[in-house]
Amino acid sequence: MSQSGPRTRWLTRRRLARCHNVADLRALARRRLPRAVFNYLDGAAEDEATLQRNRSAFGRHAFSPRVLVDVGELDLATTVLGQRIELPLILAPCGLARLIHTDGEVAAARAAHRAGTVPMLSTMGSTTIEDLAERTDGPLWYQIYVWRDRGLLRGFLERARESGYKALCLTVDSPVVGRRDRDLRGRTDPPGVNLRTCGTRAGFWICCAGRGWACPTCCRGSPAIWPAWAASPPGASILR
Repeated sequence: MSQSGPRTRWLTRRRLARCHNVADLRALARRRLPRAVFNYLDGAAEDEATLQRNRSAFGRHAFSPRVLVDVGELDLATTVLGQRIELPLILAPCGLARLIHTDGEVAAARAAHRAGTVPMLSTMGSTTIEDLAERTDGPLWYQIYVWRDRGLLRGFLERARESGYKALCLTVDSPVVGRRDRDLRGRTDPPGVNLRTCGTRAGFWICCAGRGWACPTCCRGSPAIWPAWAASPPGASILR
Protein backbone atom coordinates (compact mmCIF):
# COMPACT_ATOMS: atom_id res chain seq x y z
CA MET A 1 0.00 0.00 0.00
CA SER A 2 1.35 3.41 -0.89
CA GLN A 3 2.38 6.02 1.64
CA SER A 4 -0.81 8.12 1.66
CA GLY A 5 -3.28 9.68 4.06
CA PRO A 6 -5.77 7.78 6.24
CA ARG A 7 -8.71 8.63 3.98
CA THR A 8 -6.94 7.33 0.88
CA ARG A 9 -5.97 4.12 2.64
CA TRP A 10 -9.56 3.69 3.86
CA LEU A 11 -10.92 4.16 0.34
CA THR A 12 -8.41 1.68 -1.03
CA ARG A 13 -9.37 -0.96 1.53
CA ARG A 14 -13.05 -0.33 0.81
CA ARG A 15 -12.61 -0.81 -2.93
CA LEU A 16 -10.50 -3.94 -2.48
CA ALA A 17 -13.04 -5.41 -0.04
CA ARG A 18 -15.54 -5.42 -2.91
CA CYS A 19 -13.20 -7.49 -5.09
CA HIS A 20 -13.71 -11.23 -4.71
CA ASN A 21 -11.66 -12.59 -7.61
CA VAL A 22 -9.22 -11.58 -10.35
CA ALA A 23 -12.03 -10.45 -12.64
CA ASP A 24 -13.20 -7.99 -9.98
CA LEU A 25 -9.68 -6.63 -9.58
CA ARG A 26 -9.35 -6.23 -13.36
CA ALA A 27 -12.65 -4.33 -13.51
CA LEU A 28 -11.49 -2.05 -10.69
CA ALA A 29 -8.19 -1.37 -12.47
CA ARG A 30 -10.05 -0.57 -15.67
CA ARG A 31 -12.14 2.03 -13.84
CA ARG A 32 -9.31 3.59 -11.89
CA LEU A 33 -6.39 3.65 -14.33
CA PRO A 34 -6.03 5.85 -17.41
CA ARG A 35 -6.82 3.89 -20.56
CA ALA A 36 -3.22 4.10 -21.75
CA VAL A 37 -1.90 2.59 -18.53
CA PHE A 38 -4.60 -0.08 -18.33
CA ASN A 39 -3.93 -1.15 -21.93
CA TYR A 40 -0.22 -1.39 -21.18
CA LEU A 41 -0.98 -3.69 -18.25
CA ASP A 42 -3.81 -5.69 -19.78
CA GLY A 43 -2.83 -5.86 -23.44
CA ALA A 44 -0.72 -8.27 -25.47
CA ALA A 45 0.91 -8.55 -28.87
CA GLU A 46 -0.93 -7.96 -32.15
CA ASP A 47 -4.52 -9.31 -32.06
CA GLU A 48 -3.89 -10.92 -28.63
CA ALA A 49 -4.71 -14.41 -29.91
CA THR A 50 -1.96 -15.97 -27.80
CA LEU A 51 -3.27 -14.24 -24.68
CA GLN A 52 -6.75 -15.59 -25.37
CA ARG A 53 -5.42 -19.12 -25.93
CA ASN A 54 -3.42 -18.93 -22.68
CA ARG A 55 -6.53 -17.93 -20.74
CA SER A 56 -8.52 -20.74 -22.35
CA ALA A 57 -5.77 -23.24 -21.51
CA PHE A 58 -5.77 -22.24 -17.85
CA GLY A 59 -9.56 -22.42 -17.84
CA ARG A 60 -9.42 -26.08 -18.83
CA HIS A 61 -7.56 -26.97 -15.63
CA ALA A 62 -9.44 -27.69 -12.42
CA PHE A 63 -8.61 -28.72 -8.89
CA SER A 64 -9.33 -32.35 -8.16
CA PRO A 65 -10.89 -32.54 -4.68
CA ARG A 66 -9.78 -35.26 -2.31
CA VAL A 67 -12.41 -36.26 0.20
CA LEU A 68 -12.30 -38.31 3.40
CA VAL A 69 -8.66 -37.39 3.99
CA ASP A 70 -6.98 -35.66 6.92
CA VAL A 71 -6.82 -31.89 6.26
CA GLY A 72 -5.70 -30.94 9.75
CA GLU A 73 -2.29 -29.86 8.45
CA LEU A 74 -1.92 -28.50 4.92
CA ASP A 75 1.45 -27.84 3.32
CA LEU A 76 1.66 -26.03 -0.03
CA ALA A 77 5.41 -25.50 0.18
CA THR A 78 7.79 -26.61 -2.56
CA THR A 79 11.32 -25.89 -3.77
CA VAL A 80 12.22 -24.09 -7.01
CA LEU A 81 15.85 -23.60 -8.06
CA GLY A 82 16.92 -24.39 -4.52
CA GLN A 83 14.57 -21.79 -3.02
CA ARG A 84 11.85 -22.99 -0.66
CA ILE A 85 8.55 -21.21 -1.16
CA GLU A 86 5.42 -21.58 0.95
CA LEU A 87 3.07 -21.03 -1.99
CA PRO A 88 3.41 -22.84 -5.35
CA LEU A 89 3.28 -19.54 -7.24
CA ILE A 90 6.03 -17.11 -8.23
CA LEU A 91 5.40 -13.44 -8.96
CA ALA A 92 6.15 -12.85 -12.65
CA PRO A 93 8.07 -9.75 -13.79
CA CYS A 94 6.02 -6.71 -14.81
CA GLY A 95 7.61 -3.74 -16.54
CA LEU A 96 6.99 -0.18 -15.35
CA ALA A 97 4.92 -1.26 -12.37
CA ARG A 98 4.98 2.25 -10.92
CA LEU A 99 2.70 3.36 -13.72
CA ILE A 100 0.08 1.17 -12.06
CA HIS A 101 0.84 1.86 -8.39
CA THR A 102 3.05 4.48 -6.82
CA ASP A 103 5.05 1.86 -4.92
CA GLY A 104 5.23 -0.45 -7.93
CA GLU A 105 7.70 -3.30 -7.68
CA VAL A 106 8.43 -2.65 -4.00
CA ALA A 107 4.78 -3.13 -2.99
CA ALA A 108 4.48 -6.24 -5.15
CA ALA A 109 7.69 -7.76 -3.74
CA ARG A 110 6.64 -7.13 -0.16
CA ALA A 111 3.26 -8.78 -0.81
CA ALA A 112 5.00 -11.80 -2.37
CA HIS A 113 7.30 -12.12 0.63
CA ARG A 114 4.37 -11.96 3.03
CA ALA A 115 2.80 -14.83 1.11
CA GLY A 116 6.04 -16.81 1.39
CA THR A 117 6.99 -16.76 -2.28
CA VAL A 118 9.51 -15.06 -4.58
CA PRO A 119 9.02 -11.88 -6.64
CA MET A 120 10.86 -11.32 -9.90
CA LEU A 121 12.11 -7.88 -10.99
CA SER A 122 11.75 -7.04 -14.67
CA THR A 123 14.61 -5.51 -16.64
CA MET A 124 11.99 -2.95 -17.67
CA GLY A 125 11.12 -2.31 -14.04
CA SER A 126 10.56 1.20 -12.73
CA THR A 127 12.52 0.37 -9.55
CA THR A 128 16.26 -0.17 -9.71
CA ILE A 129 17.93 -3.46 -8.87
CA GLU A 130 19.59 -1.95 -5.82
CA ASP A 131 16.55 -0.07 -4.51
CA LEU A 132 14.33 -3.14 -4.53
CA ALA A 133 16.96 -5.16 -2.67
CA GLU A 134 17.38 -2.42 -0.06
CA ARG A 135 13.65 -1.94 0.54
CA THR A 136 12.66 -5.61 0.83
CA ASP A 137 13.82 -8.41 3.11
CA GLY A 138 13.09 -11.65 1.27
CA PRO A 139 14.70 -13.45 -1.69
CA LEU A 140 14.58 -11.82 -5.13
CA TRP A 141 14.94 -13.08 -8.69
CA TYR A 142 15.85 -11.01 -11.73
CA GLN A 143 14.53 -11.23 -15.31
CA ILE A 144 16.99 -10.41 -18.09
CA TYR A 145 17.01 -10.32 -21.90
CA VAL A 146 19.85 -11.41 -24.20
CA TRP A 147 21.17 -7.96 -25.05
CA ARG A 148 22.99 -7.18 -28.28
CA ASP A 149 25.28 -5.06 -26.10
CA ARG A 150 27.05 -7.72 -24.03
CA GLY A 151 28.63 -5.06 -21.83
CA LEU A 152 25.18 -3.82 -20.87
CA LEU A 153 24.15 -7.41 -20.16
CA ARG A 154 27.16 -8.00 -17.90
CA GLY A 155 26.42 -4.76 -16.06
CA PHE A 156 22.90 -5.88 -15.19
CA LEU A 157 24.11 -9.32 -14.11
CA GLU A 158 26.84 -7.90 -11.89
CA ARG A 159 24.43 -5.48 -10.23
CA ALA A 160 21.94 -8.29 -9.56
CA ARG A 161 24.66 -10.51 -8.10
CA GLU A 162 26.06 -7.74 -5.90
CA SER A 163 22.56 -6.94 -4.64
CA GLY A 164 21.99 -10.53 -3.57
CA TYR A 165 19.48 -11.75 -6.15
CA LYS A 166 19.17 -15.53 -5.94
CA ALA A 167 18.28 -16.53 -9.52
CA LEU A 168 17.96 -15.26 -13.08
CA CYS A 169 15.04 -15.66 -15.44
CA LEU A 170 16.34 -15.46 -19.01
CA THR A 171 13.84 -14.26 -21.62
CA VAL A 172 14.78 -15.71 -25.01
CA ASP A 173 11.60 -15.22 -27.09
CA SER A 174 11.93 -11.47 -27.71
CA PRO A 175 14.34 -10.97 -30.63
CA VAL A 176 12.28 -7.88 -31.51
CA VAL A 177 9.86 -5.75 -29.53
CA GLY A 178 6.31 -7.03 -29.84
CA ARG A 179 3.76 -5.10 -31.89
CA ARG A 180 0.94 -4.18 -29.51
CA ASP A 181 -2.05 -3.23 -31.66
CA ARG A 182 -4.08 -1.98 -28.72
CA ASP A 183 -1.34 0.52 -27.84
CA LEU A 184 -0.90 1.58 -31.47
CA ARG A 185 -4.60 2.29 -31.92
CA GLY A 186 -4.69 4.44 -28.81
CA ARG A 187 -1.18 5.85 -29.32
CA THR A 188 -0.35 4.60 -25.84
CA ASP A 189 3.21 3.52 -25.17
CA PRO A 190 3.95 5.18 -21.82
CA PRO A 191 7.67 5.30 -20.84
CA GLY A 192 6.78 7.26 -17.71
CA VAL A 193 4.53 9.99 -16.41
CA ASN A 194 5.64 12.95 -14.32
CA LEU A 195 4.93 16.66 -14.12
CA ARG A 196 6.89 17.25 -17.35
CA THR A 197 5.12 14.60 -19.41
CA CYS A 198 1.74 15.69 -18.02
CA GLY A 199 2.44 19.00 -19.74
CA THR A 200 2.29 17.37 -23.17
CA ARG A 201 -1.00 16.89 -25.01
CA ALA A 202 -0.93 13.10 -24.66
CA GLY A 203 0.16 13.28 -21.02
CA PHE A 204 -2.60 15.77 -20.23
CA TRP A 205 -5.31 13.41 -21.45
CA ILE A 206 -3.72 10.42 -19.68
CA CYS A 207 -3.71 12.34 -16.39
CA CYS A 208 -7.25 13.65 -16.86
CA ALA A 209 -8.49 10.13 -17.47
CA GLY A 210 -6.77 8.78 -14.39
CA ARG A 211 -9.01 10.24 -11.69
CA GLY A 212 -7.20 9.56 -8.43
CA TRP A 213 -4.23 8.02 -10.23
CA ALA A 214 -2.60 11.13 -11.69
CA CYS A 215 -1.76 13.17 -8.58
CA PRO A 216 0.14 10.53 -6.58
CA THR A 217 1.90 9.24 -9.70
CA CYS A 218 3.02 12.64 -10.94
CA CYS A 219 3.87 14.18 -7.58
CA ARG A 220 5.90 11.20 -6.38
CA GLY A 221 8.09 11.21 -9.46
CA SER A 222 8.41 9.44 -12.77
CA PRO A 223 9.22 5.76 -13.12
CA ALA A 224 12.92 5.25 -13.80
CA ILE A 225 13.84 5.23 -17.49
CA TRP A 226 14.93 1.84 -18.75
CA PRO A 227 18.73 2.12 -19.15
CA ALA A 228 18.64 0.44 -22.57
CA TRP A 229 16.48 3.23 -23.95
CA ALA A 230 19.09 5.82 -23.12
CA ALA A 231 21.88 3.62 -24.51
CA SER A 232 20.22 2.87 -27.86
CA PRO A 233 19.10 5.17 -30.70
CA PRO A 234 15.35 5.34 -31.34
CA GLY A 235 14.07 2.31 -33.20
CA ALA A 236 17.31 0.33 -32.78
CA SER A 237 17.15 -3.36 -32.00
CA ILE A 238 18.83 -3.99 -28.67
CA LEU A 239 17.99 -7.69 -28.48
CA ARG A 240 19.65 -10.52 -30.36
